[in-house]
Amino acid sequence: MLRVFESYSFDRERLRGCAFPVLYAYGSLSHDEQALKAGILAQLFPDIRVRRFDGVHHFVPPEEIYTPEHTALLLALWWTGL
Repeated sequence: MLRVFESYSFDRERLRGCAFPVLYAYGSLSHDEQALKAGILAQLFPDIRVRRFDGVHHFVPPEEIYTPEHTALLLALWWTGL
């Protein structure tokens, strides 16, 4: 599987053609790499919202990630993205 990741030619330019909104959310307890990823994605997706949640790590259970605040962000994104 690792060889496939190394050999696959991922075309980032295809992301620029996305016609839907994107939410990239990550937690403050995750590695700083998540902020770097958000910056890269922000340059590629034409309509992206980035949100950093304080006190959250990406390996927590879903009920700790999908809080009312997170749900409200998704609903706002979906309603404005229609």
